[in-house]
Amino acid sequence: MTNYDHLIPPGFKLVPVEERHLVIVYLGRVPSYRLEHVVRAFAEVARLHRPFTIEFMGLAPFPSASKPRHLAAVAKPSPELLSIRSALRARLVDLEHDKYSEYKPHVTIASTRLKPDAELLRLVEKAIKRSRNLRASMYVTTVALFSAESGRISVAKEIELG
Repeated sequence: MTNYDHLIPPGFKLVPVEERHLVIVYLGRVPSYRLEHVVRAFAEVARLHRPFTIEFMGLAPFPSASKPRHLAAVAKPSPELLSIRSALRARLVDLEHDKYSEYKPHVTIASTRLKPDAELLRLVEKAIKRSRNLRASMYVTTVALFSAESGRISVAKEIELG
């Protein structure tokens, strides 16, 4: 997903394309003895769901407009995506560590470490406005279990849907 890259303001660093992902369920650190359980749960859920399309509807600042550390492409929460999320959460309830009360599916496009001064906020607002009518879609054929270590994200296991 690179449709929004050209809108990213100075001061933000693009997330490498191979590290861009949409979180369905955040598990945090999984003990090695539980990893097989997690992979099995992902495989069970993947078998029950067919490939589907996710629609993206512009950029949004995360965690908030006043503290824009990330700019992300916001996904429309499709019934298929929500069904996969619900099924995974039910199977992994004791491992889930989602820190947000409301699920807002998104793909982080860029990040910054800059303090949110007036100029940065103005640039972010301009990028968000310019993205409002820019739509993108992604055809989802797999779910993946990611590993995050030393600030790098990589695929640990990928499972085909259906």
